[in-house]
Amino acid sequence: MNLNLQKILPASLLAITAIVPISLKAQSDFARSEYDQLQAFGFATCDSRTDANPSIEKITGGGAYTYEEAIALLNDPKSGKKVKVLTADNVDKDDVIKNAIKDYDIVILDGSKGDFIIKKYITIQNQGTGTGCNNKTVLGINNARLVTEWYVTPDVLILLQEADVESASTSKGTGGTLPNGEKVDEEAEYLTRKALYEKYGNENYREAGIFSVKRCKNLIFRNLSFVGPGSIDCGGYDLLSVQYSTNVWVDHCEFIDGIDGNFDISNESDMITASWNEFSYTDRSLMHQNTTLIGSSDSKVGDDDKLAITFAYNSWGAKCRARMPMARYGRFHMLNNYFHCVGNSTACINPRLNSEFLIEGNYFEKGVSKIFTQSGATSVIWADDNVVIEPFSKPRSFGECYIPYRYTKIPAADVKDDVKIYSGPTIWGSSKSSVIPEEELTGIETITSKNAASDATFNLMGQRVSSNVKGIVVKGGKKQIIK
Repeated sequence: MNLNLQKILPASLLAITAIVPISLKAQSDFARSEYDQLQAFGFATCDSRTDANPSIEKITGGGAYTYEEAIALLNDPKSGKKVKVLTADNVDKDDVIKNAIKDYDIVILDGSKGDFIIKKYITIQNQGTGTGCNNKTVLGINNARLVTEWYVTPDVLILLQEADVESASTSKGTGGTLPNGEKVDEEAEYLTRKALYEKYGNENYREAGIFSVKRCKNLIFRNLSFVGPGSIDCGGYDLLSVQYSTNVWVDHCEFIDGIDGNFDISNESDMITASWNEFSYTDRSLMHQNTTLIGSSDSKVGDDDKLAITFAYNSWGAKCRARMPMARYGRFHMLNNYFHCVGNSTACINPRLNSEFLIEGNYFEKGVSKIFTQSGATSVIWADDNVVIEPFSKPRSFGECYIPYRYTKIPAADVKDDVKIYSGPTIWGSSKSSVIPEEELTGIETITSKNAASDATFNLMGQRVSSNVKGIVVKGGKKQIIK
């Protein structure tokens, strides 16, 4: 049997265990799952939905998968590759990161000297005023975190609660006109934006995102934390959005508190793999914890025959409420993901118009009661090896979903522990990070950081900053005033 041409049908679901060999230098030892092949796979390695010859040569990024490979290229003048290492103390403007991605093949973000504070989302694109971004690798080491400068503070939460946004309608035609004259279609968004416009006198806060990727090909993000301001219903930016782009691999990253989406993909993007990532929200998020939207609208007919995406070994956790993912038009492989989003408000996996889904080997934790719903899907294959702890009526499988690449499937009994432990930024000197909410810091004299040395310096958001920052900070486990 030619595994590359095997059709995955309801009556013949297969666990394909062969791995495409790689010639890249072996990665250094670190705690990892035995099932983590430490290389790109999935649709990111394909040219089409029916590619008979998937290959990692189609997703090489800037020429390195790993930190060790990148440093070797940096030290080899004959390599022809340009490598840039950035730390927070040599980045004082978002343009430094933007220009590094434009001018270098590989960018290493080193978190050892603090977080990278992002004032406004960074657009990475090949046309217009953005940066060139074909054939790029962005790697994080030492707990590298990209953190939005603006964030939802306790007083903002109180303001929005007083505006009763949580009980407001999210249906179209219920909104109003803001003081700046802009019309907003939905009541919840209107009330949110009105309250914050009256507070700030502008809507700059809506630009609190990290990367907006457009018209790029062969792009890799690995081992990074994306930390947003908290999710509120304001039509803001995502932590990571991908549009009009192909062959993208997002691996071992962490997404927390995107103001809109944590990681959205739309507008004819194609051939993407998201593997070993972790998605969650904190108490800063008030509503709209819609994690991952694929295909922005039924009217985007250009997405038809696009949006081929692999979601493998990912974790959807604390306070994720919906869209894990919600998807239109594309072909989706949901493999060995761990859902522990207790109390989710709508279905985790939500196929929509003209989508095709193969759903196999996923684990749905106790307390995750809304598992699956579909509307207008072309095909849904629900494998028998999905594990659902709560009472659940298995969806009816129909149609077929053609998967052209080879992959490793984790046994159902191991999915929970492996994905829970090893997803997120867990390699190259990194450990799973968490944001320390401001309300946990204010008025408390002793703070214990969960993810950094005791002599590190933090602002009151819990973001690591350089040691010479001015203001009220947490240093050595205690609040200090630095003038």
